[in-house]
This record gives sequence, structure tokens and C-alpha cells, in this order.
Amino acid sequence: MIKKLLKEAKIEYEDLEKILNLTSSTISLKVNGKAKFYVDEIWAIRDLIYERTGKYYLIEELFKID
Repeated sequence: MIKKLLKEAKIEYEDLEKILNLTSSTISLKVNGKAKFYVDEIWAIRDLIYERTGKYYLIEELFKID
């Protein structure tokens, strides 16, 4: 679900690099389920999605499996 929401919000990996202070390869691993997100990263992503779309999502909604 997170991939879909990032796309809808027009959030690129470079946007996430800035707010999470991670490399694009690390972000790719996390977004693709190969590595885990930390709680503070999840909150930052949720807040950025809200800023871009005006839609508020619960953490469980962001990271549920499609």
C-alpha cells in the first residue's frame, strides 16, 4: 500500500531521502519490504503524505499488504 500512496502523493525517493536522511538504496529496500522501517520514519512518511494530499492515514493503513 505504501508504494501506491507514495505514487498518488507524487513523493519520490529523493523527497524521502531528505526527510529520513537515508540513501535511495536503503529507501528502496524499505519500500519494497526487504528492510524494516523505524517508527519515526513511518510517522515522517505519514506526515509527508498528509502534507501532499490532505489525506490522513493510520499507520496500519499505510503499511498493509495489497
